[in-house]
Amino acid sequence: MENKFDEIHSKNESKNPENYRGIFYFNRKDKRVFVPKWQNYRGFTVNFGNPVAYFLIIAVIGLIILFSVF
Repeated sequence: MENKFDEIHSKNESKNPENYRGIFYFNRKDKRVFVPKWQNYRGFTVNFGNPVAYFLIIAVIGLIILFSVF
């Protein structure tokens, strides 16, 4: 369970423009896979600094290919 400092730090990290590489959010310190975009009303983005994000992207692409073939 995260303590209060980690929770506040995580919220502030997604607002930091230095954590964005172009349109992609990349922060290894942030443990969340889905983080709110810089402007909260625009939705969520994937944290490409988390290895789980790559597995998730590959799984989604695999499902799309699987359903398009069969």
